[in-house]
Amino acid sequence: MVTTTICFDYRGRTKKGAEGPVEFRVTIDRKSYYINSGVRVRASEFHAGVIVNRPDAAELNERVRILANRVEAEINRCLSDGVKIDVAQIRRRLLTTQQGNTDFITWVADTIPDLNVTAGTRAHYNTLCRRLNEWGGMVSWHEVDAEHVMTFDAWLRNVCHIGDAGVYNHHKCLKSLLQRADALELIPRNPYTRLRGRIKRGERENTEFLTDAEMEAIQALALERGSILDRARDLFVFQMFTGMAYADAMSFNAEDYTRDGDGMVSNQTRVKTGVAFVGRLLSPAAAVVDKYGGDIPRLDAADYNHALKVIGTAAGIKVRMHSHLARHTFATYMLRHGVKIENLQRMLGHSSIVTTQRYAKVLAQSVRDDYDAVEAQINKKEGKG
Repeated sequence: MVTTTICFDYRGRTKKGAEGPVEFRVTIDRKSYYINSGVRVRASEFHAGVIVNRPDAAELNERVRILANRVEAEINRCLSDGVKIDVAQIRRRLLTTQQGNTDFITWVADTIPDLNVTAGTRAHYNTLCRRLNEWGGMVSWHEVDAEHVMTFDAWLRNVCHIGDAGVYNHHKCLKSLLQRADALELIPRNPYTRLRGRIKRGERENTEFLTDAEMEAIQALALERGSILDRARDLFVFQMFTGMAYADAMSFNAEDYTRDGDGMVSNQTRVKTGVAFVGRLLSPAAAVVDKYGGDIPRLDAADYNHALKVIGTAAGIKVRMHSHLARHTFATYMLRHGVKIENLQRMLGHSSIVTTQRYAKVLAQSVRDDYDAVEAQINKKEGKG
């Protein structure tokens, strides 16, 4: 006996409030198989096999009905021919229908605007799309496999001369897109499942930070009050003394903080990763909030980073000034002043202490460099240089 029904997310993997897959359940002799329709809705928008409570409900129901008819037609063809019903084959036929004439690159470009990510992360996805177009080695769907992923990796490294961290970011975006394609059954399998352990994040050897003297120089700059340079400096100081990344700072709300002794503290989650972190407004950060009437300056990321370059030059800073430098500076500043690395992990909202430990390595390297510099001066005086 064969039956076909329409259901919602049989695996139960959809988070509350998020969209999940509408699927076809094919039951053959009491054993069930599932085929993804490619349609995604929220649990509250699906009832008794029908999509409801959406302005495009009629359109989506029609799409599901057409696909359901094709599934039924394939099953009836097998029954009439007296052959075994091959659900995998039916799934592949439906996959071809869903892909239509859209190639993989076009699908990527069309999908990026629909991603629920920050503006900064969306920029990374757009960069990936541009790189894929430049490379031109994974245009059609049949080219989406592990071999092509590794060829793309080699092209990024050897032709574009991108470092480990940059290549890893490209892979992170591509893997996420392929997970989406896999969930929609646009591809038989996410190629990254075959590449576990082969895509390395790479070590960030040159994590830069500001010294105490450089931090003071930034704070001491005399800038026209209310100018973009003044607001950029204040935002940077706020980040330096909270450790917040740009996206987290842009989500700052003073009402999230409560009084704890002499300070204001808050338990929050990072915008980008959702990892919890403990925040406190140290006095320089609190001074910025007071200056802006309980808020902080809000600047476009590009304008902010451009202003920071001007500020860095004015303050005599040698390293490249950018918004994330403030987070690096906070981490090394806290370690220099005796904060335990386990506590720093919670302050920064790192999911793994391994990520936090790189700041300790940076400080150790800085100490060694200072020793080398002193040794060079000694040797010079003794005529050994």
